[in-house]
Amino acid sequence: MFAESLQLPFPLLSDFPDLRVTRQYGGLFLNATLAQVGIAERAFFLIEKEGIVRQRWLIKGGEEVVFPSEPLLQVERGRHLATLGVCHDCHTPKGPDGRPRLDRLLSGHPEGEPPAPVIPGAIAACLTATCFTGPWGTSFARNLTPDNATGIGA
Repeated sequence: MFAESLQLPFPLLSDFPDLRVTRQYGGLFLNATLAQVGIAERAFFLIEKEGIVRQRWLIKGGEEVVFPSEPLLQVERGRHLATLGVCHDCHTPKGPDGRPRLDRLLSGHPEGEPPAPVIPGAIAACLTATCFTGPWGTSFARNLTPDNATGIGA
């Protein structure tokens, strides 16, 4: 049979003709025209025992299309939101050249870094541009990383 010929270290599932698993994981909806008549695209899903989909592949017109896994989609969405929200402007420390320190992305105001000076009637920034002082007082950029001790993962 086909599955045995591949000699894979994991089982293959074919749920033809009822397509119960295909429907559950969205294989029928990859092509609206085929879904209307209940025909699935040729798709492969890497599914853990717990039911978590780790990777999806689709064969479309003889070409392989790879869909990112759900955790990767969440990372890409976070990257997109951080870019749209210009989070790096305040939450990523800048080096002496004024450029963001790539080794400290979104880590907030560095511990031990002095705050911005108080200048009456003006707004001032500290050297890393992660702390600002003005008429409201002093604001420190928070660590937005998932760090369990100091970031938003805490």
